[in-house]
Amino acid sequence: MSNEALTWAWGQRLKPTTKLVLICLADHANEAGKCWPSLTRIQQRTGCARSTVAAGLADLEAEGFIVRERSPGGRHQATVYRLKQSDSRTSPRLELVRQPAKQSGSRTKTVRPPDPNHKEPSRTPIRTPARKAKTPLPANFAISDRVHEWAERKGYRHLDEHLEAFRLQALAKGYRYVDWDAALMTAIRNNWAQLNPTKRTRREL
Repeated sequence: MSNEALTWAWGQRLKPTTKLVLICLADHANEAGKCWPSLTRIQQRTGCARSTVAAGLADLEAEGFIVRERSPGGRHQATVYRLKQSDSRTSPRLELVRQPAKQSGSRTKTVRPPDPNHKEPSRTPIRTPARKAKTPLPANFAISDRVHEWAERKGYRHLDEHLEAFRLQALAKGYRYVDWDAALMTAIRNNWAQLNPTKRTRREL
């Protein structure tokens, strides 16, 4: 468990259920900000329904709080979640130096010339990479290869209808996202297009 990740997660302004999922991930994260709890594990720790956990993970990915990765090797690959928290740097301690007590009387002080070979250590400030900003819906936004592959893997169909419903709602409500592909996948999963059962696959139901 990373205390730094937990502190970061608690400080985010999110919907209660989404924030609960983020806190659960932070509670499992290692020092590198990575964790790999299963959906069942997250469901047990948060007390949320499986669909709520899945929606929360999708929202966190769309908003740029996490990145999903696949663990290498093996037939059953686990999903690794990487928290995109800002790198925090601890400030160096300031050590108190006791000044010697003043002594009575005057003393001769020897002044030494500076050493020409002495070099001050470099103090280049470390810049923390800024998180990507949210943007409005791109004018040329379409179904990418990434969304096609995801929909094929999950068994979703009628992507054009899903895209049209998503675009209309995003424009009408002025939605802004960091990752528009992830936002579209969330909309497809939550059936924003309100497709009737005959147009949806068994996996969608």
